[in-house]
Amino acid sequence: MAYVRQHPEFPQFRIKKGIMPDFSGSQIIDQEFPSGVVNGINKLFQLERPPLKNSESIFKDGMKMVRASSLLFNDGDYYIDYQSGEITFSDRQVPQENSVIVASYKYLGGE
Repeated sequence: MAYVRQHPEFPQFRIKKGIMPDFSGSQIIDQEFPSGVVNGINKLFQLERPPLKNSESIFKDGMKMVRASSLLFNDGDYYIDYQSGEITFSDRQVPQENSVIVASYKYLGGE
């Protein structure tokens, strides 16, 4: 449990000690295999639930992929639609036949 104390050197500030619990009501899915055909052509994969924005970690063959800011893929390896939970990989990161895709993320829900 976390607690807050006055900073010893700067009395106008406070510091947090410990770990603050997550009160958002979110749940965690760890190491989900998104659905989709892994054949070297398919770039679209579907998560079981829509993830909370910026909470996901997507791995392809053990390498962490970088989220792109748009479907233009100027700055990343995949794009995610947070409403639908659909992941689209860039042309240079299309999962090949033996690729393993793993996703970990938070979602809202009480299950």
